[in-house]
Amino acid sequence: MTILFYLILVINILFFIFFKKIQHKLNIFDKPDSKRKFHTKTISSAGGALFFLCILIYFTANLLGLDHNSLSFRENFSLSIVIIFFFIMGVYDDKFLLDVYPRLLLSFIFILSFLLLYDGFVIRELNFSFSTSNIQLKDFSILFTIFCALLFINACNMFDGIDIQFGLYIMLLSILFYSKNILPNLNVIILICCICFLYFNYNKKLFIGNNGVLITGLLFSLMFVKFYNSPTNYFYADEIFLYMAIPGFDLIRVSFFRLLKGRNMFLGDRNHLHHLLLKIHTPLKSVLLTQCLIIIPAIYALFTKQYLLGCLVSLLFYIIIIVHTKIKMHNSMNN
Repeated sequence: MTILFYLILVINILFFIFFKKIQHKLNIFDKPDSKRKFHTKTISSAGGALFFLCILIYFTANLLGLDHNSLSFRENFSLSIVIIFFFIMGVYDDKFLLDVYPRLLLSFIFILSFLLLYDGFVIRELNFSFSTSNIQLKDFSILFTIFCALLFINACNMFDGIDIQFGLYIMLLSILFYSKNILPNLNVIILICCICFLYFNYNKKLFIGNNGVLITGLLFSLMFVKFYNSPTNYFYADEIFLYMAIPGFDLIRVSFFRLLKGRNMFLGDRNHLHHLLLKIHTPLKSVLLTQCLIIIPAIYALFTKQYLLGCLVSLLFYIIIIVHTKIKMHNSMNN
């Protein structure tokens, strides 16, 4: 890990020093609009490229025997390939605005191909912390796995709507995996990338872009499944849901109300949790409130092993914040 660690550190330092040259060389920019986006100037969306390069170096090092993780050669190779495909799709989306339906179709095909290549990442049963009985998925295993992965990736995409929010969320997931001794070297690498990215993101100079959201959302969803399937029993199904709860609840709420209004559920708007919070709080306070919604129930559940209760507490907190924000917005409009 020592050589790999220093290599990743050097890459992040070089990215920090030569950021202006790198962003123009990559030429992936997010232009402002008056509908959904808050930024008023063109900002680089090349943040995902930093994560992609470092993650790919990690898997390459394991393939070459320069580093060792708990994954097989075939698993390291398969993950590398599918991450490359998702990154290319994300870059194309950032540059040319790929329509949501082709993106979903391509994502479905890439994930399906990956699962057919190696089925160790397929969810075959649901094992809950509060029950000794498992739900066998049988013939629906692959479709259910793809559905869960696509759901989480899209939830991450929607969650990435305000500076530093998604970067902090990825950092929290990396700390969680590291604390469970799951691919610790990979998670240290992601943490290093997060620190570098968050500096530029906080200063409104860099976005992670769809290229970054796609590869990190995919990677963490597959890591959750892989180690959920492990005989060591790293996770329960309700525990994983808890860690994904707030982005998931927001995805469900926003999609439901879009359909209720007869709108396309994939068409963006300013009705997400962070959009509502921004109407009554500063950006930093909005992000911190959202992170607290994730962290507090998760910490409680980790210590008590009451993951279902943690999910319910998370939902309760989410509803309270939404209702409180709506009431304050209504009162401010009347005043």
